[in-house]
Amino acid sequence: MKANKCLFFASLIPGLLFSLFFSCGKGDKSETGGTEYAINKEYTSGPCTLVIKITKQEITIAESITMIIDVTVDKEYNLRLPEFGENLEQFKITGFHNPGQKLVDNKRIAAQQEYVLEPFLSGTYTIPVIRVAFWTDAEDPEDPHILESEEFTITVTSLLDEDMEKLTIKDITGPVIPAPPDYTWLIILIIGIIVIGREVAGLIFLFIHKKRRERPVITIPAHELAFRQLEALINRNYIEKGEFKLFYINISTILRHYIENRFMLHAPEQTTEEFLYDLQKSDSLQKELKDILKEFLFHCDMVKFAKYVPKPEEIQKTFDTCRNFIVTTEDVNARIQEPVQTLPQATITEKEVG
Repeated sequence: MKANKCLFFASLIPGLLFSLFFSCGKGDKSETGGTEYAINKEYTSGPCTLVIKITKQEITIAESITMIIDVTVDKEYNLRLPEFGENLEQFKITGFHNPGQKLVDNKRIAAQQEYVLEPFLSGTYTIPVIRVAFWTDAEDPEDPHILESEEFTITVTSLLDEDMEKLTIKDITGPVIPAPPDYTWLIILIIGIIVIGREVAGLIFLFIHKKRRERPVITIPAHELAFRQLEALINRNYIEKGEFKLFYINISTILRHYIENRFMLHAPEQTTEEFLYDLQKSDSLQKELKDILKEFLFHCDMVKFAKYVPKPEEIQKTFDTCRNFIVTTEDVNARIQEPVQTLPQATITEKEVG
């Protein structure tokens, strides 16, 4: 899904704006059809009724909320519901359902829209005013009656615990001497290839090659892959385990692979110094983004190589910097083949982290 996420940077809109042309219901929490809603407000203007339902009013950055817009109006009226596109203020619309308008009791028209909203960053954000237009055939559709909701505040909390400063780095374990490799399977494989012969091996190769050519190639935008990888990184709970180095190795690798997929710059195979040197000669990024990348990579290297223990606010800033860089530079036309593994191969393996 194409996303214009330049609207990511949140601003707080103080207060709750009420329309002078409707009245609102009093309950903030109800249960309808088995689903519990943190917000359930009703607004009425003349023959039209608007109900806004939101499942949660406080979530973490890894969660989503569902918002339902229910509207009913006398059947003599035409009805128009809002269109939000792909983003709703500071939320990305990841799901949408619209069953269409229907006649209820042969007297009223009912319509519903259901949105699944996912936050971009932690903070306090606002669901904007929802506006519904209605008019009769004798009235001008360009100047309809308007029924409005109020604004709703949603709190998005960080993934980091408040007690992060109490975490300590685990002691380094001693070296483990691996068992000598078993080459029995290799000997059996070589004998099998000789027995089968070139002709049979060639037929197998042609069969496999044909099947691969018939398999459709699935491509996705580079930024969507990066967002999936960030979500997979969060689910590994490195921060909660105190494994800061593994977290920094993987998040820097995710951003390096995104830069390669998005701008065709071979970031994963280079050291930080080599990459920044080539980056200065490239016109792919603005100077401001180059400076952000430089600071991000140097901070990651301090944790990866200099045994620096990051503070909770530094960890959150590192995650936000990575995500904001992807959001700012995303291009739906920069597509790559969808990989099998969730996370890219890290530049330093977990065995080398000590």
